Amino acid sequence: MTLATRLATRFAALGVLSALLTTTGCFRAQEHGDFEEIGLKMSSTELPPGMYPPVSENDLPAVSERGRLVYAMERALKLAYEDALFKAGDPHALAVLPLVQIDPGGNSGEVVFIRWPTPPGGTPPPLTPEHGERWLLASLKLNPDVVLDVELLKGKIEEKSHDARRITSLITAAEALRDKAPGALFHLLDVYEVVPSEKKGKQNKTVAHVYALSADGDGPDLEVVVDEVVKKKTPAVLSVDETHPTGKGVADPIETTAKTPGALSVTRAMLKGPERGGVTVLTADQQQWSVDARTGEINRPGEAKPQGEAQGATP
Repeated sequence: MTLATRLATRFAALGVLSALLTTTGCFRAQEHGDFEEIGLKMSSTELPPGMYPPVSENDLPAVSERGRLVYAMERALKLAYEDALFKAGDPHALAVLPLVQIDPGGNSGEVVFIRWPTPPGGTPPPLTPEHGERWLLASLKLNPDVVLDVELLKGKIEEKSHDARRITSLITAAEALRDKAPGALFHLLDVYEVVPSEKKGKQNKTVAHVYALSADGDGPDLEVVVDEVVKKKTPAVLSVDETHPTGKGVADPIETTAKTPGALSVTRAMLKGPERGGVTVLTADQQQWSVDARTGEINRPGEAKPQGEAQGATP
């Protein structure tokens, strides 16, 4: 039984699995559900903290770097589940949403759990930032993976904060995933990219690139890009792409719908463990690429697969 399944089984008794986001921190793309209410100006060439340039599929070093980042986020999320969420007790919530942040260098980070408290009777509130609150903070170290501190939090989400933007973007991505892959269970990992704006007089905008990893490996892996959050409006979903078909992200070889291994293929290769060395990725044109499970380095077909002793890899 996987960690996600164990958590889901435990919280089923609390009656919260009917919510779109469960207290496991996973998002289940339900076939049905009432999720109808969900609804930085960048003038410098230097990106603010936590913002990234978009990654071109042809820029293999950048793809590897993004894959390593998502890999670190997934490790941090699982660590926060096991060593923080379980130990914190019942959140008394309709839903809990984890926000994962990895520090520069990839050796530390934090997971903030946002909760929507169970109302004392009456109509449940919509899963929007103004109805949520900061509940739990897990500070952690990677390489080796250990939770350094767990802190109970209080306070609402500031209206124009980055946390509010993240919550809105993740909820919007979850809605799109429910339509694309009903019934699948995902870990949602969000990265924010600064891209050119189409609006006259505005140079750039910030979009959310949400990596949806199948939590139990039995579903597909997808990527959702959500437009910039503006004035409490539900942002548009710019794209929903299936990177690995159902079950293919954890298969041997990994199979991708793209013509080159993407960030999620790098993440999936690294999740197999550093002892695997070179992991084969079969692309849409039936070419066999290799990804080093230790470092995330991508090797083209015909190139030598990584050799040597396993080394730790950080984003």
